[in-house]
Amino acid sequence: MVFHPSLYMRIRWYAAGHRLPDPPVAQLDRQVSALKLGSSRRTVERELGKTQTWQILTYGSREQLWYGDGRWELYFTDRRLSGKVLYN
Repeated sequence: MVFHPSLYMRIRWYAAGHRLPDPPVAQLDRQVSALKLGSSRRTVERELGKTQTWQILTYGSREQLWYGDGRWELYFTDRRLSGKVLYN
């Protein structure tokens, strides 16, 4: 996929009645909390599974992965986990 450089927002919406119920998040929260900073992207994907949403800010050096339908944002620098943020 290629995105236009001026893309600054992404939005997901569901038609009325078509949104899936939110899955339980306790297990995901425990798994993400257990990840150690400096872990490789491969290790993170082995522990959490492949993500369906990601942003590449500078290919190969700064990436963001999203887990739990936007619940967790994981930051990678040089393919190593450098931060994680929980959005409630």
